[in-house]
Amino acid sequence: MEQNYSRKRLTDEEYKQRIFKLYGNDITVLEPYVNQRTKILHRCNIHNYEWKARTRQMAEGHNGCKYCSSEKRSKGLTQNLDEAKELSLEIEKEMQ
Repeated sequence: MEQNYSRKRLTDEEYKQRIFKLYGNDITVLEPYVNQRTKILHRCNIHNYEWKARTRQMAEGHNGCKYCSSEKRSKGLTQNLDEAKELSLEIEKEMQ
């Protein structure tokens, strides 16, 4: 996802809007925006998990809730395992 960020400093409201566009109501910004390098507090409204993250990474979609991230990876692995099992069964049937 390529985004064109201007060099001007974001306002707190602009940062919150950017986070809302990326994460919807899943993440709430809990501290005021300072600059792109400063870590500020965010909350995942799904897992009620709070963490500090650099605003630039959050605005680029790189640093969300660790529990949501873990669930996404787990779903992907489960899907891959299911696909591998199906493929294995198909190959087994073809060999009979």
